[in-house]
Parts: sequence; C-alpha cells; structure tokens
Amino acid sequence: MGLRSCYISDAMPSKFKTYMLGLLALLLFLALAWSLNLTILNLWASGGPPVEYPEIYGHRANVFFAISVGLLVAFVTVLWGLIRNRRRQPSAK
Repeated sequence: MGLRSCYISDAMPSKFKTYMLGLLALLLFLALAWSLNLTILNLWASGGPPVEYPEIYGHRANVFFAISVGLLVAFVTVLWGLIRNRRRQPSAK
C-alpha cells in the first residue's frame, strides 16, 4: 500500500474502483443540488423582496449557476466512467 493506492486507476480492483466512483458520483450530485439551491435562492432575492442591492444577488446567482454547470459536467463524466467500469466487470455466475 503506497501512495499509488490512493488514486483511482486501472491497476485497482474493479469493485473498489466502482465503489469509489459511486461515492464520488453521490458527492458530486449533492454538491450540484446545493449549488442549484443557492442559485435559485439568489435569483429569488434579486427579484423578489425589496433589497438594497439586487444586482449583487443577481451576480451571485450567475456565479452559483456557473459552478452548477461545472459540477454537472463532472457528475456526468463520473457517471459515464461508472457505467463503463461496470460493463468491464465480469459477471458473477
């Protein structure tokens, strides 16, 4: 067990790699949901109740939306790797 075992690579056992990709997919999904929640909250604050500087909330909504797009791309990439990894595993009979 060295530093090499900390990374997800093709040298790892397939089951462990699948579990790590599944955990990463779950964490990315939770981060995506949280970021979208913050986007919606800031959009509502920029146009809903009267606030002193609504453009600040609009800018924050744009920033959180950009973060959400990045998290969505990462989530889809991890799901693609997870599906690809499961197809390569031998079926247990």
